[in-house]
Amino acid sequence: MQRRAGRNGIDAIVPIVNLYAILKLAGMRGWWLIAYLFPVTNVIAAILVARGLGRRFDRDALFTIVFLFALQPIGFLILGFGSARFTPDSPPLAARDIRSRELA
Repeated sequence: MQRRAGRNGIDAIVPIVNLYAILKLAGMRGWWLIAYLFPVTNVIAAILVARGLGRRFDRDALFTIVFLFALQPIGFLILGFGSARFTPDSPPLAARDIRSRELA
C-alpha cells in the first residue's frame, strides 16, 4: 500500500514508523500518533484514519468501515494488491460536503 502511494516500502516493517506513515497517507498530522496511546482516543483515531485512507484511495463508506476499520489487515491487502489508486490531492471530507452543497 505504501509503495502504491509513492512512499518507501521499508516504512511498513517498523511498527511506530508504519503507523506514522499510515497517518500521513490518510492526510493526518503526525501528532495523531499520540492519540493511539490512550484507551478511548485510539478507537476514535483508528476510525478517522480509516476514513482518511478510504477517501485517499477513493473507496466508499462501507468499504472503509468494514475493511479499513473492522478487518484492517484484509483491507490493507486489498488496497495494496488490488486496483485501488492513491489520490493525494483528494480534498478533506468537509470540503467535499461544502462543495456539493454549493453546486446544489
